[in-house]
Amino acid sequence: MNQETKQVQVLWGIAEQFVYSGEIRNAILCLEAIVQSPISLFITDEAKTRIRLTEILLKYTQNHTEAKLHIDMASTLLDQVPSEKDLKLQVYYFYSIIYERLNNKSGLKQVLGLGLELSKDFDFHWYQFFLLKMAKVCGIDESDMVQATEYLQLGIETTKKVDSLPFQILFNLSCLQLNLHANDLESCVHYMNEAQELLFHFRSECRKSVRRGSFSKNTRKDHINSPFKSPSSKLLNEKTQTLMMLEIQYHILIIIYNIQKADYKDIFNTLENLQKLVNSLANAESDLVKFTWLPKTHIYLCTYLLSIYCNKPIGNYETISGFIEKGVKLTSDLYKQEGNKRYIIFGGDQFVSSLIRYRFKFHENQIYINLCRSNLSTAIKGIAQCHKLCRKYPKYLDPIQAGTTLNILLGLYSYLTGNTEYAKQHLSSAFLKSDENSEVALIAMIHKSLIHLSCNEPGPVFEFVNAFSERLRAHRSSLIRASLLFIEARLSHIQKKNDEAKEKIKECLAIANGTVVHNQLASVALNFLGMMTMLDGVYNERAETILKSALVISYKSEDLYNQLQSQKLLSELRINTGDTQAAYNELYLSKITTVLSKNITEAKRKKWNQLVQDYILDPENSLSPSKKRKLETIDDRSSKVRKL
Repeated sequence: MNQETKQVQVLWGIAEQFVYSGEIRNAILCLEAIVQSPISLFITDEAKTRIRLTEILLKYTQNHTEAKLHIDMASTLLDQVPSEKDLKLQVYYFYSIIYERLNNKSGLKQVLGLGLELSKDFDFHWYQFFLLKMAKVCGIDESDMVQATEYLQLGIETTKKVDSLPFQILFNLSCLQLNLHANDLESCVHYMNEAQELLFHFRSECRKSVRRGSFSKNTRKDHINSPFKSPSSKLLNEKTQTLMMLEIQYHILIIIYNIQKADYKDIFNTLENLQKLVNSLANAESDLVKFTWLPKTHIYLCTYLLSIYCNKPIGNYETISGFIEKGVKLTSDLYKQEGNKRYIIFGGDQFVSSLIRYRFKFHENQIYINLCRSNLSTAIKGIAQCHKLCRKYPKYLDPIQAGTTLNILLGLYSYLTGNTEYAKQHLSSAFLKSDENSEVALIAMIHKSLIHLSCNEPGPVFEFVNAFSERLRAHRSSLIRASLLFIEARLSHIQKKNDEAKEKIKECLAIANGTVVHNQLASVALNFLGMMTMLDGVYNERAETILKSALVISYKSEDLYNQLQSQKLLSELRINTGDTQAAYNELYLSKITTVLSKNITEAKRKKWNQLVQDYILDPENSLSPSKKRKLETIDDRSSKVRKL
């Protein structure tokens, strides 16, 4: 070893000490001193130094230009040494990160193709990594399902040849994720069963390894935590962590599958198992779960969000509020710490964007809860926070998707505060902004139809049902199918077809109570059925039983509006029959009415209430013309000052 090589290795060691102690600037200066040194370096030493510089710059800074400059130089140097394939693969790896962050899809596909070609007969581990990345780019980013499936099937075949259980599981889970993304639920079943069986075998293998305390000689193929080799002393622990991460990904995908099917029967057992697995992540050695190239905190946020979606249909609002509070706190803390840039792929813009999207989702779900509970002041404040996120981070939140959500929320808020015209305008805007066949567009029109019915305007509702009934009946969401049946029952009642209306309501309840267990829809449907039974004038006891059931369900979900309707109908029924409990219902009716009236008055006093009108006038900036003129005047003055 010559003197120059010794000096380089000493400087490498010093740089790593600086990284370990958090002195990133000094680490970068130390490595730059090597490549800028007048002494003659070996090609591989300079290439390794530039690769390490690229990694540090991507992890801890936003300086993509400098990172690309170093990786370009490393690539050029390694072209002179064709035998250094492992270093060349590392170069392709970091190129993929840079192109992904810069949203350069063509560059990303090109470099992944080069990585696949080089690693195919050289390194099994790298080959699987590039296959997975290429499948993600083709399937999720470009929606080319055929090409993505080909890459994943190729991965499954190669992992079977070398008998690598972790990678077999990973590729099956990736196929499952791809089909969930494409909403192909039938194809999902095969990959779920495959992954479940393979996980069982890998679990057994891990137990044997723990008992033996060691691995077989051929261990590299079982280690999928990183494209880089890990010390053999950590292999046992990493194999166990790999199993845990595969189990977590499997449970997450199973829950998403059940949510998409609207099948909530066994979902809570899966959710409980997922929460246990996620809690065990606290004992993992690193903040970075390298197997998925995600921070552990990303998995926590995903679990919180799934817990919200699972509890939402049954109106378990206390539990939901707890998860929302945890999620908002964690996103806030992470955003403040984001300057540390500790993560590889989810560092920089991508990590920030995931945090912003999570935060938006947590706020959105909290707003729905506040609307149901008639906490209107808190609801409109939450809508204003979501709107602020949209304006502050336009490149992180899809303007169409986020705008559609805001319109739906403002539409519901407007209706509850008595502004039915604004409510209709917001919901129409939500429908027009999104694809008319998308779930969110159909939900917007269902809400709008119910508002029309409450205003005795059945005409637009008939038009909507005639145009969309076939699509709604065949929709995968049981909630949408049940909502259609409820609307059709209301229309049948208007047409004096009471028997038909009752049959449709019973069908709606069979779905709402059986598959979706959606308390809010069930209580609305029961109130309507109770009202129709009252009109028959014969089954008063039956009407009372139905309305009591509606009241119980609405209390469970803390839905003041359905409580009000149930109490109103019960009071009317008992007055007609001379029941002494009528006064009791009247008392509660008065209390609920007072609370709702107070909440509406308080909400209208809030400064955020202006957003209801402003967002219709100017959805991009949500400013009234007078406010826009003021801001334009200020901008003109500012530009003049800058010129001076």
